[in-house]
Amino acid sequence: MQCAIIFTAAATPLYLMRFHIGPIPMTVFETLILLLAGATCVRAIMDFTARDLYIKKIRKIPRSLAAATILFFIASCISVFVAPS
Repeated sequence: MQCAIIFTAAATPLYLMRFHIGPIPMTVFETLILLLAGATCVRAIMDFTARDLYIKKIRKIPRSLAAATILFFIASCISVFVAPS
């Protein structure tokens, strides 16, 4: 998995290559990131010990940091719908 992350960092010039999946415009770099995130999620679901480690790490996050992150995420979701086209 670490090699995939290093490859993703090295593949940043792929951001210039654009294509469409239906009506959604995407870049090759965005697709690579989505595939890496999907592989990480599948690996975490399949490996129960990794899932337990993630849960333990999440519980150690301070509540103020978690609240700030959630508020930032909500604000960014709202800005997508409110922003002028």
